[in-house]
Amino acid sequence: MPIKDESERTNALAKGVARPVRPDFEFRELRQPKRAELIADEIRHWIVSQDLRPGDRLPTEKELIRAMASSRGSVREGLKILEAQGLVQITAGAGGGARVALISYENANHLLKNFFYFRSLSWRQVYDFRLQIEPAAAELATPHLTDEDFERLENTIHRCVDGRVERISRAEQRLEEGNFHRIIAERCPNPMLRFTSLFVSDLLIDYVRYRNIIDTENDDFGAECLSSHRKLIDLLRRGKSAEVAAVMRDHVMAVRSYLGERERLVDPGLLMER
Repeated sequence: MPIKDESERTNALAKGVARPVRPDFEFRELRQPKRAELIADEIRHWIVSQDLRPGDRLPTEKELIRAMASSRGSVREGLKILEAQGLVQITAGAGGGARVALISYENANHLLKNFFYFRSLSWRQVYDFRLQIEPAAAELATPHLTDEDFERLENTIHRCVDGRVERISRAEQRLEEGNFHRIIAERCPNPMLRFTSLFVSDLLIDYVRYRNIIDTENDDFGAECLSSHRKLIDLLRRGKSAEVAAVMRDHVMAVRSYLGERERLVDPGLLMER
């Protein structure tokens, strides 16, 4: 007897009508973590629990073998896992061994690009993210910019003017426009905002370097960038944090309109090319 809905199913059960047979649950055998993976996890936990810092030594290989009752091969493989993740640095020879490493921005940037390589990423999504990140990062960076930073920012302006009168190539001009944003992002005191803002800036700089998607004859784009950057320098010098955020947001939205007309998807090759 077919059972049409849940109420009929309940009534049928009350009357002793048999339910359809449910198929057996089939599952594949779960893989047990390799010994080296467990060792890597344990060392990572120990680094955190002991509040170790970059440069601090880890126990010697013999000490790890004894403490974890493991073979030399498993311990070495566990350390290699952490080295590949950038958490540990291993040096050979006298005075060598394993130390806690400072994970560099460059390594983290490279891994994140690898992550996005296997996903369809649109420029609209990049700029939606940039709109959320960069104005906030610029606002926080405002009181932390130094005289040297302002000199660098002004230099990007001069270079962009050179680009408009064709003393440098348009591609070089695009790079200077990107460097302007990077200089500001470097001074953001929030490490997460700083990293994500730098990541997006470098993604765009790389795209100009390897495949300039902005029409080299598009003078309106350069004019908009130059105008917005001059406004931003003035506001940054005067410490107008909230106004910096507002102008940065308007600027990013204006740039998004140019790029949105030219590329729908980020070229995956950009994320891996070096």
